[in-house]
Amino acid sequence: MNRFRPQDISKKYIMQERRMGIWVNYNWQTRDKWYPAGWKPNHISIGRRFGHLHYLACHAPAPVQKQWRAAYQRFCNQHIPGCASMRYLAAFSYDSRL
Repeated sequence: MNRFRPQDISKKYIMQERRMGIWVNYNWQTRDKWYPAGWKPNHISIGRRFGHLHYLACHAPAPVQKQWRAAYQRFCNQHIPGCASMRYLAAFSYDSRL
């Protein structure tokens, strides 16, 4: 399923990619239900919340980012340990597609 998610991506970056032959509409993103193998329902739920908050705090238009940045920081401080391995953090970043 595709969702319209407006992105703050610079026009310069888009033009560079189009010169290389990559014609992607970054405002339409696939929303497949994907998660790493071995995740239990609780981890899937936390990963889904992380993905939504990550989009709102980091990739949404600027006014929306300002509104959600504090909630995103609280969530990360509570659910992502400070000494997390790169593999653990990579699993969370992959989950931002949910």
